[in-house]
Amino acid sequence: MTNKKSTKRALLVSAMAMVICFTMLLGTTFAWFTDSASSNGNIIKSGTLNIEMSWAEVNTSTWNTATEDVLTPMFTYQNYEPGYVDGKY
Repeated sequence: MTNKKSTKRALLVSAMAMVICFTMLLGTTFAWFTDSASSNGNIIKSGTLNIEMSWAEVNTSTWNTATEDVLTPMFTYQNYEPGYVDGKY
């Protein structure tokens, strides 16, 4: 008698678990396909940005304006070796 009763109870619990899992699967699938996102008022614009870069040597207070001139580079590259440090403010 107890074996028959526990088998029915196990079968009922198993069926309820399957129903709950199926319901959760349907709920997440429904949410996946019915979700929406909207963005109101977002405007993407392009334009020009004019900047000027100034730099100074490490121990001086003279500020230089960086230009596109290739003859006056900001950093000197001939001394680069392990341990070499160069800085600009």
